[in-house]
Amino acid sequence: MANFLAPKTSSTGLNAMAGIGDGQGLKCITATLNLTAALASGDVIFSPFIQAGSVITNVIVVLSPNAAGTVNVGQESGLANYFVNGGAGGASGARIVANAPTSRPLVLTRNDRVAVTVGTAGSTATGTVDIIIEFLPRNA
Repeated sequence: MANFLAPKTSSTGLNAMAGIGDGQGLKCITATLNLTAALASGDVIFSPFIQAGSVITNVIVVLSPNAAGTVNVGQESGLANYFVNGGAGGASGARIVANAPTSRPLVLTRNDRVAVTVGTAGSTATGTVDIIIEFLPRNA
């Protein structure tokens, strides 16, 4: 099992938190992990940090073909499969939208990240895993 950081797609600031702006509208942060080895069962891919008090409204994971068989998507500090429980990837890839019964807006009580945990291993060392997080910043 290994941990990976999917950096923000829009900049190189790995530790910069999203959420700066007018604070009244829905925001989105995207992160991409470029695979250099096949993902194993138990590997975890982390998004960039999101500011405490923000409300995550949706998480979308886009898997390249054969990047992973299944994934769970949750919060790094707990709630391991809060957004997606057993989302299927597979040979054709997938766009997995929050679908777990618990997948409701989540208020972050601390600066936190979304964690994508690989359930069934992937079979390719190329491609990408994209994480798209829609959220309201804490002052919305």
